[in-house]
Amino acid sequence: MGIDETPGQIQKDAGGAGPGRDPNSQVVFDLLRLALKEEPLEMRLGQLLARLGEILGSDAGFILILNKKQDAYLLLAHRGLPEPARAALAQVPMDDPLLACAAGRTEPLIIDLSEAPAPFDALGGWLDTLAVAGLAGLAAPFGFLGTARAAEPDRPALDLDLLGLLASQVAMIVENARLRRSAEELMVLNERNRLARDLHDSVTQSLYSLTLFAEAGERMLAAGQPEQAALYLSRVNETGQQALREMRLLVHKLRPSILGEEGLRAALHQRLRAVEGRTGIDYRLVMGENLALPAGSEEVSYYIIQEALNNAVKHARASQVEVRVESVDGSDLQLVVVDNGIGFDPDMLQETAGFGVTSMRERAEQWGGSLAVSSQPGHGTRIEAHLRLDRPPADQKLADLL
Repeated sequence: MGIDETPGQIQKDAGGAGPGRDPNSQVVFDLLRLALKEEPLEMRLGQLLARLGEILGSDAGFILILNKKQDAYLLLAHRGLPEPARAALAQVPMDDPLLACAAGRTEPLIIDLSEAPAPFDALGGWLDTLAVAGLAGLAAPFGFLGTARAAEPDRPALDLDLLGLLASQVAMIVENARLRRSAEELMVLNERNRLARDLHDSVTQSLYSLTLFAEAGERMLAAGQPEQAALYLSRVNETGQQALREMRLLVHKLRPSILGEEGLRAALHQRLRAVEGRTGIDYRLVMGENLALPAGSEEVSYYIIQEALNNAVKHARASQVEVRVESVDGSDLQLVVVDNGIGFDPDMLQETAGFGVTSMRERAEQWGGSLAVSSQPGHGTRIEAHLRLDRPPADQKLADLL
């Protein structure tokens, strides 16, 4: 059955927004507040769908986002959809006629679900009316916001103006997530440039110091002062060892990771052998052979552990480190890095630059988790992160879609 916009076929008369039904200033403020929150994307979209249900009196809602790689719209978020409807809307063809019709309109499209084509007919039977509004980004439309409800006597008509406003807020949230991901890719490039600067500032300067100490030692030997020459040779050894540690850290960061090919366990073994093992630090990795981790969690786990290990190598003067990766109750992941280094005063942590604690904490919080750092001068440091495996960040879902 084809789709057109005549009331006798698939479109119902929504009655418009109706007199006196313009959204008030409080509603507009609530939507903007939700859109601009710093909470994870999944949480904000869920709040918007819940707010949509409250304002419009809808019983279900969903957000479809275009995935050009699969030539389809994929379900990014939903509320109130039973399993059959979620399965039907999980992947909607890019050329779906209903969505094509909605994309060509400036206002939401109202659908009588008793006449809706597949896959939207999966909403029929328990719901009667579906409204679909397009999501437009900076370049072009990229998705749709849908809301559905059952017919009830004397129920007010859907407020199309308010639905359009909600759609614009959803579009802004998703578009901001896209821009943030692009910014993160730029940050990767900047990080490589930073590594190049580090190579110059640390290793090159250390090598220059080596030449100075070696030349001074030669002069002391020529002057018949072997004791002074021995001191300079000792400085050569210390500086050379530090330069070697710095170089191995930088080379490891630049080396292509085996994380995506062989998983977290293999990547951690490679890291510990390449850096800690070669700098004289005894290491131990405790991780189950068959620990199954969802997509995206291995990467964030690796970078949290890597940052903690970098601190042990560069700042803690540790001779031993232990890394533990364990599942807790099947839904949480616990990451622990313990070293026997010089430790520090936790009260000074906020004033200490370069420890990467903020980065580790942000990565953990993206997965609904937390980070704890415990240390004491002279008694080592323990860094412990918890991730919620049952709550992958929606920004990761968006990255998979795009």
